[in-house]
Amino acid sequence: MVQAQSDTMHKVHRHELGADITSLIKQFLNFNNSFSIYTPVYYVSYRYHFKNNKYNFRFGVGRNFNSTETKPFFIDGKEQTYRNNNSQISLRMGFEKTYDISSKWQVYYGADIRPTYTKIVNKATGTLGGYIQGNRSSGQILSLSPLLGFRYNLSKGVSITTETSFSWTMDKSFTQKTFISSDSQVFPEKQADRKFWATNYSSGFTQPLFLIFSIDL
Repeated sequence: MVQAQSDTMHKVHRHELGADITSLIKQFLNFNNSFSIYTPVYYVSYRYHFKNNKYNFRFGVGRNFNSTETKPFFIDGKEQTYRNNNSQISLRMGFEKTYDISSKWQVYYGADIRPTYTKIVNKATGTLGGYIQGNRSSGQILSLSPLLGFRYNLSKGVSITTETSFSWTMDKSFTQKTFISSDSQVFPEKQADRKFWATNYSSGFTQPLFLIFSIDL
């Protein structure tokens, strides 16, 4: 009986689940402008703690979607509106090593691979020469990101983390213009332009502007 209680007290939790609570915190506290414009990328995160509890596998996922209604356009004499949609799915996976600074504070460093998939469909952005112009694009983004983070333990198994990272990024995407005839009797239907492919390389620094609330499972 005593042995069973001891095993329970010293149970090592291998799994950790986290959620980005930055938006929630912003509702109660007045942050500076940089913090206020932050939009979460990875809403949910997961860690697997290896046996020595010094190395972790990490994973995060997030999705952003935005849809707006256009101003009215006239198609064959009838008023019509369209929707412009923008969606993004972001993933990250990597490893990290941790160091205990004190009973409350921990520092960690590591690296992620971060693929992101974007899709934009703008049905109508303006008019030109009797046609309502739109555009659509799709992108595949891949980043390699070394990182440095800090963890504050609120209580046993409950913590808050934030981190900074530097990313080298490759962005491969296509764009394509689309057309809708404003008067089918005067302006014949027009096919979408051919897809224009582009590959861009960039690098950037991510500030520690977010807070992740985590619990051990």
